[in-house]
Amino acid sequence: MRYAVVDKTTWTVVDVVMLEQALPEDDTTSYVPSASANIGYTYDAGAGTFSMSEPGIISLEAHRIQRLEELGEYLKYAEDMGVQYNGHWFATDHHSQVKLLAILMSVTMDPAFSTVFKTLNNEYVTLQQPDITGLCNAAKTYIATCYYVDSMHTEAIKGATTTEELNAIDLSQNWPNGPIDLNVIQSTKA
Repeated sequence: MRYAVVDKTTWTVVDVVMLEQALPEDDTTSYVPSASANIGYTYDAGAGTFSMSEPGIISLEAHRIQRLEELGEYLKYAEDMGVQYNGHWFATDHHSQVKLLAILMSVTMDPAFSTVFKTLNNEYVTLQQPDITGLCNAAKTYIATCYYVDSMHTEAIKGATTTEELNAIDLSQNWPNGPIDLNVIQSTKA
């Protein structure tokens, strides 16, 4: 079970820890189950309950989880943006990756294989062996780069030791097709 570390003077949740990280028994710091230590709550020692405190106060661990969830949105958006090959933009979402794998397998079994493929600009292009191989390599490299950027951001988030460090991590940067504006992502969902 995880426990919230509660500041003994204000009874404000200051961190969330595993029991093994708890201080020795003679310490007067309070540890309460973290499931009760939600964002913006403080602990009332007399009543043994949590109540709303200053809005926006969040434990480091809860903030870390929020940043990882936010990073997931960036990764999904980056992965779905597509890759440019021979002057055309091709989709790279999960469904399109399966299609690319299928045509790569087809051309591997039959080098004379060709297919018509629809681009992100709603154009149809005929792809033959060299284009299929080239497009699949470009998509593979693009997707691998997206996951590399995701892993670097994840490492930075997990390594942050303060809220300030977490806030300083710019998740919009280093994606293969350039910076991503999360506000644009969220406005397209509305």
